[in-house]
Amino acid sequence: MIKVGLIGMGRVAEGCHIPQIKKVEGFELACICDISKERREFAEKEYHVRTCSEYDTLLDSDMDLIVITTPSNTHKELTIKALKRGKHVIVDKPIALNLNDTDDMINYARKSSKLLSVYQSRRWDGDFLTVKKILKHGLLGKVFSIESNIMHFGSPAWTKVPGIKDWAWRLKRSFGGGMMFDWGPHMIDQALLLINSRPKSVWCDMKSAFWTKEVDDYFKCIILFENDLTFQLQFSSISRYPLPRWYITGDKGTLVCDGWNGPLKIKSIFHGAECELIPNMEPSNWEFFYENIYGAITKKLEPAVKLREVRMAMAVIEAAIKSDKTGKVVEV
Repeated sequence: MIKVGLIGMGRVAEGCHIPQIKKVEGFELACICDISKERREFAEKEYHVRTCSEYDTLLDSDMDLIVITTPSNTHKELTIKALKRGKHVIVDKPIALNLNDTDDMINYARKSSKLLSVYQSRRWDGDFLTVKKILKHGLLGKVFSIESNIMHFGSPAWTKVPGIKDWAWRLKRSFGGGMMFDWGPHMIDQALLLINSRPKSVWCDMKSAFWTKEVDDYFKCIILFENDLTFQLQFSSISRYPLPRWYITGDKGTLVCDGWNGPLKIKSIFHGAECELIPNMEPSNWEFFYENIYGAITKKLEPAVKLREVRMAMAVIEAAIKSDKTGKVVEV
């Protein structure tokens, strides 16, 4: 049994990590660390686990795996401290706030021989799995343009929970807030997984348009890959009407997916005639992340989320931020 200790009893821990950890056989959620007494009392009542207020107390215990779901600006320090204490580590995305810190974390993990992985759970969204399958089978021919859009209206401070003082940290620069650091890691990770080519350059425009003047609540990012495919990512928390979740064009067909759960349609040439298909959507499989982590720890399987992939995504994020500041296209 792998004993899991979690630090940061916020919305992401409550809504994502803990339910999935508890579903995977072989894990025991044994201890939760949080500075908030109210959140510790909630964890004790809801999950019947012991709690602590000090991170060192968590690290001094017999935990095998530490899961870090604290604000993004704390990830580097907490991760390296856990690795130094001989713990395996899962850190929520983004791994860090810049490429130098990312490299420090990766290098220390490799020296420590302990597992370090990043919670890129959107790899197992049903819409993404469906798009990935369709592209793999070549139903659109040679793809030259992909658009990935997440457009909604709502404050990035949706994570408010009782007992957390800085519940609106996603609106604050010092915590690593903003949508590029919140949704950018997921959307860029998906882009890199779909394209069998290296990203060449990035152009990005980020706006603090409505919810905050301190960090971005909107971004548009265009990645040009070495195979000349153009990938446009757009996220908005200020849009009252959505765009299609996916819009993909190839030399034989076009795909459009209107939302997370579809409908997804393909208009293409099949057996010499143009027609429209409506494929079944793949089911989401979010538990696979922790199932894979269990196998990586106990059976030395390769982690599904590889550190080189995480590093490349951070390189794209860093290029996007630089592009927004300079107004220029930035090489990756």
